[in-house]
Amino acid sequence: MSRIRTIGIREQAAWMRSRYPAFRCEVHGGLLVCRGELQPGPVYATYKALIEYRVGRWPKVFVPGDQLKPLEPGGKIPHTYGPDQPCLFYPNRQSWRSDMKLADKIVPWLSLWLAFYEMWRATGEWYGGGITHGDAMEIEPAA
Repeated sequence: MSRIRTIGIREQAAWMRSRYPAFRCEVHGGLLVCRGELQPGPVYATYKALIEYRVGRWPKVFVPGDQLKPLEPGGKIPHTYGPDQPCLFYPNRQSWRSDMKLADKIVPWLSLWLAFYEMWRATGEWYGGGITHGDAMEIEPAA
């Protein structure tokens, strides 16, 4: 079995800056924090996004504030870990590995999730696939 080459925090930040210059990325004590805006396509809204990543853990992605809204007051948004945390992947080693670039995986996955979110808001149907999970499933560190 071949070993994977872990991409370091500063290299992840450099890839993000290179591919998404509108994102602002900072490293604080081993934690990469990137903030920026995403528009899934020309007919979609623009969303503020926050990505947090620490090597050895799964990335956490947020669409902060009240940008994401349920269909009904008090309702739930499909495929989220909370009201502002989209579920982009199934937390296992095959979905996300430390040799993957946030810029190549997480940002495109978030953009696609936002497109499915807007379709859900328009139709009431979630077309993005995925698995059902609990209300506040916590993403645990990779073992």
